[in-house]
Amino acid sequence: MRRRKLERISLHPEELDFHMEHGESFLRKKDDRASTVGILNGTCIGYDGPLLVKRFNYRGRVDFLKQLLYRSRAKNLWQKNTALYEKGLPVPEPLDYSEPSLNQKLSFFVSSVVHDSENLGFLCRRRVYEEEYETLFRQLAGTLAQWHLAGAVHNDLKWFNILVQKNGPDFLFSFVDLDRAELHPSPSIQGMIKDLRRIYRGGKEFMVEKLIETTFFPAYLSCLPEEIGKQIHVEAIFRIASQEWRDKGRLLYLENESRYQSPVKSGLELVFKKILKTATFKNNQG
Repeated sequence: MRRRKLERISLHPEELDFHMEHGESFLRKKDDRASTVGILNGTCIGYDGPLLVKRFNYRGRVDFLKQLLYRSRAKNLWQKNTALYEKGLPVPEPLDYSEPSLNQKLSFFVSSVVHDSENLGFLCRRRVYEEEYETLFRQLAGTLAQWHLAGAVHNDLKWFNILVQKNGPDFLFSFVDLDRAELHPSPSIQGMIKDLRRIYRGGKEFMVEKLIETTFFPAYLSCLPEEIGKQIHVEAIFRIASQEWRDKGRLLYLENESRYQSPVKSGLELVFKKILKTATFKNNQG
């Protein structure tokens, strides 16, 4: 179902940046060289309610000039998020964006907050809803199938980019971090397979791959028309995703896990990570 056309809010980048850096109204969720993401109390900029803010950070002169001359990262995300939202797909409502300028090198994207939600990676790491996993993954399969049948592809479907809301016995899902998302006129088999491989890698990461094999994939395939479903080769997805996990997924997992563990355990994992990298290099050379 298509949604109404969006009305942008009035966004002032300098004011927004000030509150993100110096105010007490901003809850930082992610902060790295590429971007800073968090939840802002909208009342501090005249908006009624919380806002999800993504600031695209300054990454040097070359990147800055590219954004000035071509489409900025903020505008790219705005256009993708808007197209998906207006088609009725499960994404946050985009509210506004600002592009970089000679006076303001940062750019911003602002959307609504998905209330009472948590990302799937966080929930599975802590085994929240574990007794309801079969229902959760079956309903996630239905949501992702409808997303794909609408022509949408996420292209970065980490479990941390899937928000989960509990609504009685049911689970509702929203997809976020849509910088790489695509919207095609018809289902993209290649894109669907890429998203599905990422889902299976998440199963490996959180040690529920058997449940993904026996619950998620049968439910997903049952939602597809026969002519599309027969192009989804599940065993190939399992094999390639498992290889991707062996090659690089475990290293990323160790880096993410080190943020949540003690210094001693993190140090041991860094040693193991170096050993794993060395072994991978030798195997590739051999």
